[in-house]
Amino acid sequence: MHNFNVIDQTIILHMENEIPQAMCDKISNQIKMYKDQTLNADKKMLKNSHFGCWRGKPHLHNGFDQQTQQYLVNKILEVSNQYMSVLPKPNKLNVQDVEISTQWNVDAWFNMNEKGAENREHAHTSSANLVSGVFYFQGTGTGVIEFIPQHYMHRTTHVSWPYHGTSYYEPNDGDILLFPSYLIHKVHNNPIDRQRINMAFNSGLATEDF
Repeated sequence: MHNFNVIDQTIILHMENEIPQAMCDKISNQIKMYKDQTLNADKKMLKNSHFGCWRGKPHLHNGFDQQTQQYLVNKILEVSNQYMSVLPKPNKLNVQDVEISTQWNVDAWFNMNEKGAENREHAHTSSANLVSGVFYFQGTGTGVIEFIPQHYMHRTTHVSWPYHGTSYYEPNDGDILLFPSYLIHKVHNNPIDRQRINMAFNSGLATEDF
C-alpha cells in the first residue's frame, strides 16, 4: 500500500463571477469618485505606488456608502473562511502548539492601474498574514497576474518537479483570487485603455504571539 502526503504545493483559489456585475460597477464608480475628490487622503500609499498606479483606502475615509462598505467586509470574511476550509490538510504535520483566534484581522487597499501600468514581483510577507486576495471590479482584458513560488524563483527544484513553474490568471470583472500571503506574485502591464480596478487584502487569524 502507498500513501502520499503532500506538503509543498501552493493552493490558489480562483472564484469566477463571484461579485455581481452591478456591484462591480457600483464599487468602481465609488472608487473613481473617491480618487478624484480626495487627492491628499492617501499620500503615503501614493508615494510608494508604481508608475501609473493609484492606491488608496476609501473604506477608511468615507469613500463608500454603508451598504457597499458592509458588503466588502462580509465578502472578505466569507472568502477567507472558504479558502481555509478547502485547503488539503497534510498528514503527520508537526506544528507549533499555539492558541489561534477565530477573529480575522484584515488590512485592505484599493488599486487603479492605467494603461501600461504594472506591479512588480512582491509578496505580502508577514507572520501575521495568513491568506491574501484580490477582488476584481474592473479586470476583464486588463492584464494577467502571475504567481511565482520561491523554489522556482531560486531554482531549488528540478524542472520536471510537478510544482516547478509559475501560474497565470486572466481575471474578469467579478473574479476573486485567494492565495497564501507568502506567495510571490506580479501583475503584468495593463494593455488596454480600460482601468484595472481592484481591492487587495491580507487576512490573518490572531494567535497568542501577536
